[in-house]
Amino acid sequence: MKDDEHWAPHDPITRDDWRKLRDVLWRKYRRRRCSWGLVEKIDAMLAADPPEPGADRDEEGGADG
Repeated sequence: MKDDEHWAPHDPITRDDWRKLRDVLWRKYRRRRCSWGLVEKIDAMLAADPPEPGADRDEEGGADG
């Protein structure tokens, strides 16, 4: 809790974290363990939030190669 002396705010959730969560929810939805509405909420949030600069580049130096 915030009043606890050991409380510290969490790190901001990254776009990659949201994508991982969406993947987990998608797999759960396919096994009928979560609702489609949860997957839609994550999709809408990812669509509304612009990607972080350089977030989609591969490890070999960017989109060009």
